[in-house]
Amino acid sequence: MKIKRNILLILFVIFSNMTNNISAQDLSKLSESERNKKLIEIAKAVYQAPRLRNFYREYGNPIITEMRTKTLPAEDRKKIAENSKDIWYGSSNNQKFYIVYFKYDMNKERFDEGYAAKVYIWENTGSAFAIGLGNMTMLPVRNGKVSDHDKAATPVKYYTITYSKDVPNATSLPKTAKYGDIVTISLKTIISVAYDGWTREDGYNFDPKSDLTNGVILSDLTKSLQNQSYERIVQLKVTGDMKVNVSRYQEEYEAPY
Repeated sequence: MKIKRNILLILFVIFSNMTNNISAQDLSKLSESERNKKLIEIAKAVYQAPRLRNFYREYGNPIITEMRTKTLPAEDRKKIAENSKDIWYGSSNNQKFYIVYFKYDMNKERFDEGYAAKVYIWENTGSAFAIGLGNMTMLPVRNGKVSDHDKAATPVKYYTITYSKDVPNATSLPKTAKYGDIVTISLKTIISVAYDGWTREDGYNFDPKSDLTNGVILSDLTKSLQNQSYERIVQLKVTGDMKVNVSRYQEEYEAPY
């Protein structure tokens, strides 16, 4: 039995070494296509950490950039290289690394940054050493794992959205949303001219300064329709329990000529 246990132990050590060799790989020895494939594989493994579940997005193809560390005076470099809490821990001057950017659909949500996440990976070892999130959070990565990676993921918080009775198509608009989600409302102003010269205008009033609570205007565009009518398209970013107050109006006036 002792011999059997020793054999199992030896096999375990061999397997562990093989796994370490796969993850600790000099990426400069790979072709560009092989390297990019490996970089995305390493980056995804980090990005899929349990505590980052709410941030994970798969949209389009990741973007890869090549970088080098800054050349710093010896004293400054030593302070950084010896600080285990710094993401650049153990680094040296002019050391080559890659950043893998993960995109997201900006038509559906908005982060503080133009990416959902970015993962930093050393070229000489193929090891990820940091991950930045779209909310401007930066976390160190050690041994392929995000700090406190085993923490339970924070539940997604949903906010309620309340619309006034005059909001067009309110029944088809979302009633709940996460922080950063986008809600689009369409407000049409219809203008018609009668035979007697009187003009009728049927539209909506919406002033974000007074009619929007816990929301941010991302865009407010107007496009022309037929017969001098127009459509106002407003994109709102949810920042809490949001209230949207739109009021309808009707006016009739005589042409000034």
